[in-house]
Amino acid sequence: MKAPESKKPKPITGGVFYLMTIVAMLFLAIGLFNRQIIEQSHYRKKEEEQNQRRIITPAARGNIYDRKGRLLVGNRPLFNAVLHIPEILPEIHEHYLQEYRKYREELSSHPNSILNKLRTPNKKIKEIKDQAKYTICNKYLQSINQYLQNQHSLNPKDVKRHFHQDRLLPLILVKNLSQQEYAQITDNVPTDSPIQIACESARYYPYNDSAAHVLGYVRNTREIPTQDQNLPGGNLKTLRLSGNIGKTGIEKFLNLKLSGANGFEIWRIGSGGYQDHCLEKRLPVQGKSLQLSIDIALQQTAEKAFQDHMGAAVVLKVQTGEVLALVSQPNYDLNDLSPYMPCSVYDNIEEQGAWLNRATQGSHPPGSTFKPITALAALANQHIEPDESIYCAKSFTVGNQTFHEHNRKSFGWINLERALAISSNVYFYQLSLETGIDKISTWARKFGLNKSTSLHGVDETSSMIIPDRKWKKKTFDQSWFLGDTVNVSIGQGATRVTPLQMACFIASLARGQLKTVPTIIKDSKHQIDSQPIPVKEEYLQAIYRGMKQAVEQGTAKNLKMKNVEIAAKTGSAQTSCKGEKRTLAWIIAFAPIKKPEIALSVLVEPKTSSDNFSGGKTAGPIAATILKHYFNNK
Repeated sequence: MKAPESKKPKPITGGVFYLMTIVAMLFLAIGLFNRQIIEQSHYRKKEEEQNQRRIITPAARGNIYDRKGRLLVGNRPLFNAVLHIPEILPEIHEHYLQEYRKYREELSSHPNSILNKLRTPNKKIKEIKDQAKYTICNKYLQSINQYLQNQHSLNPKDVKRHFHQDRLLPLILVKNLSQQEYAQITDNVPTDSPIQIACESARYYPYNDSAAHVLGYVRNTREIPTQDQNLPGGNLKTLRLSGNIGKTGIEKFLNLKLSGANGFEIWRIGSGGYQDHCLEKRLPVQGKSLQLSIDIALQQTAEKAFQDHMGAAVVLKVQTGEVLALVSQPNYDLNDLSPYMPCSVYDNIEEQGAWLNRATQGSHPPGSTFKPITALAALANQHIEPDESIYCAKSFTVGNQTFHEHNRKSFGWINLERALAISSNVYFYQLSLETGIDKISTWARKFGLNKSTSLHGVDETSSMIIPDRKWKKKTFDQSWFLGDTVNVSIGQGATRVTPLQMACFIASLARGQLKTVPTIIKDSKHQIDSQPIPVKEEYLQAIYRGMKQAVEQGTAKNLKMKNVEIAAKTGSAQTSCKGEKRTLAWIIAFAPIKKPEIALSVLVEPKTSSDNFSGGKTAGPIAATILKHYFNNK
């Protein structure tokens, strides 16, 4: 039997080979076309991101002026001694080679060393390079110390971080040079030295601590602001020279307007990671200036009137709601925070409790300054007439609880005007029970005392309280008692308001309207569009007369002035601090009565339980000083 013959594979013919080659070349051509033509922009962008860097140059911030054009916040030059890294690279390299040779010689002297067997470890090479960078940078710093007769030092970690993250920027050797230090360096350092003087912009406050809480301060940072994330250059890695960002007050709330337009530079980067060539550049444009409604002379007068007292004052123009002065004591010198805030300064401000803006962030019981609201609620609902008298004994009992008159004396039969003038508690105790808590709290809310004033440019607390049945049930799950109503009627109990709110209330009352929208920006277009107070004109006049009597012969006699009719209401409110009972001193006022121009509120907070404060004696002289300054300087 014959074995089957094995079949041999047919050789690939020339035609098939050529076809495969053509297909391969076609795929290659399509790939090259796709990479070089279709995806050209993508890879070009990738190349740019790898080989280009963007440096942001912060603009000088805009100035801030008071209502009369006096400079409140400006800029001053901030000089730093800096070291330009590219110019010292040859020195760094030379020093590195020297140290590297020493290290190799040391290894050679120990032939059996494990390190010698491993040659030079990469970690050791990196340490030698980092040390070379620090040594050369420190050499230049020591030359500056010699000129300045000082002992400035460099942190090796900071130098290492700079070379790793910010090598395109100059290394700061000495910050915030004084004028004398600036002169010594410029006189001694050669013009071709890698040491140069860099000029930045720092905030300057001509009035030091005045209006500190209104103006606010800035933070020196290299943080890239949101508005600079869309600068030309797309997704290029971005560095930023040191600049300022608003942290509090007007500096914070109008930061974008004050910041201006930052400049930038786009650099092509060389093989060592340093600048090679500037491709694009835009100069920064200073921020816009602001004019505030603040009168700095009146502000300073109000601040000095507090002496060493702690508290707040707010002064408004009645017809426009413009803030003429906003005081919070204690305060702090803004220049101590510019350009940098030392830890000792922060700790000192913290210890004094000066960070708190007491005019807008501190909420307290308003005491008897709340009584005009109780009166309006009673008059509007016809629970009493202005001329109707109520007998006021030295105390008033509700259930098993006794509420005393503020001086523990009986005032006898008195009407509304007299009750406001002498600030009778017993009168308003009885009036509140006739009126009821629902109507009283409703009227307090009509004047906006249950919410912030929306004053743009300051931080306001949200902890104001106008208590009623629903509030107590929701907060404590308790029923409302008549004693609660009696307390609220004289601004005690759980009632909490701010000095700014009370200033807005008295300004509204002076105009005969329900709402005052305050502004701290001087703006001729700002107008108050508010509803009239829904009571008879004769009722408002009765309240005005009562507050006028308070100045002429009642609890606010310290405010009395010649040729100016003033309406005022004092208040002394009991509160608790650190377990101790303390008395707050309040006063609210407006003047003149017929054509009101100015309204104010003053609060003085006790520092200890032994402080014997009252609205008329403690807050009254401060308010009087403010009013006298205003009318004497009209």
